[in-house]
Amino acid sequence: MAVGPSKLRLPDARTRYAAVLSIQASVPLLIAAGLLLRNYHPELGAFTYGDGGSFVLGFLACLALSTIPATIGLFLGWNSARQRRNGMSIRSWIGCLAGGLILTLDVILFLVFYMFKLKVVL
Repeated sequence: MAVGPSKLRLPDARTRYAAVLSIQASVPLLIAAGLLLRNYHPELGAFTYGDGGSFVLGFLACLALSTIPATIGLFLGWNSARQRRNGMSIRSWIGCLAGGLILTLDVILFLVFYMFKLKVVL
């Protein structure tokens, strides 16, 4: 199935892409949350990471891989939900709201990490 400008003009195609992209963006978000939980130390009340590790790079890459499709899904869903010719407007709203929710959770995870990070130098 080719994706191009002519294919994305149809509201039904935008609806499908919005829902799929928004829901697909939850996978890297869950991986990023798992990385944070793995590196959380309740005694310190912080997320610890070392100099040589790739935790921060992996965490930020997961957030980026979650943010990009969620943003596209949000805008595709918003754009196709308003169309009269769209027979699946509920799927458009699901894509729009799921994209917005995942974007919000991405920002929350980033802020929690930024506020409670603790670099351990060995």
